[in-house]
Amino acid sequence: MTRPTIAVVMPAFREGPGLVSAVVAVLARDDIDQLVVVDASDDPGSNLVVRGLLASSLDRDSRLRIVRTQRAERASQMNHGAAQSHTDWLVFLHADTRLPMDDLRLIFRSTGKDIAWVRFAIRIDAAAPIFRIIETIANHRSCWTAIATGDQAISVRRSIFQTIGGYRPLALMEDIDISKRLKRIGRPLCVEKTVRTSARRWQAGGVAQTVVLMWVLRFMFYIGVPANRLAGWYVNRR
Repeated sequence: MTRPTIAVVMPAFREGPGLVSAVVAVLARDDIDQLVVVDASDDPGSNLVVRGLLASSLDRDSRLRIVRTQRAERASQMNHGAAQSHTDWLVFLHADTRLPMDDLRLIFRSTGKDIAWVRFAIRIDAAAPIFRIIETIANHRSCWTAIATGDQAISVRRSIFQTIGGYRPLALMEDIDISKRLKRIGRPLCVEKTVRTSARRWQAGGVAQTVVLMWVLRFMFYIGVPANRLAGWYVNRR
């Protein structure tokens, strides 16, 4: 069976030094054929980090491409990054999320042609027991409903991504929207290997407050409130 080729598309916005560790973590793998970082940072610190990456030895890795954009919406960034790649599979990875140690080529090769997309289980990088509860609910919910979140490293066959027209130009809920459209083609392969994501969103906004806010926003989106309007209620979209 032919080895599938894989590109990681990483939207970045005001990541600062964390972007370096994110890039290093991906390039340390031998199962990734391309890494496209789409940076929309507008702060001096992050811009300095990006310039440093471009001038570093990492930029000499032919798999890495860093592109700049002034559009900070993740949907736009991920579409732009996908257009810069040429692989069989697209892995949309947030800069504060780390892939499982397992070889992704084996995972994607095992999917069969009837599987259009994959979602990974999530592990939040914090010790408090409440995060284990959040993870468990998120993992069961996403597999049961076939609606994944961006933190779960949504991965799509390029041909399918192109067929559905990629991400819609939404300021928020782009992950929910693309999951709903992919679900019409087929349910995802629910990979129980975990991606590890930062707890910064919950820690910054308060765990209970952030959970309630996200559920309210998703409910409002489901009943038809435009995503661009919801974005105004959720300042910390990243």
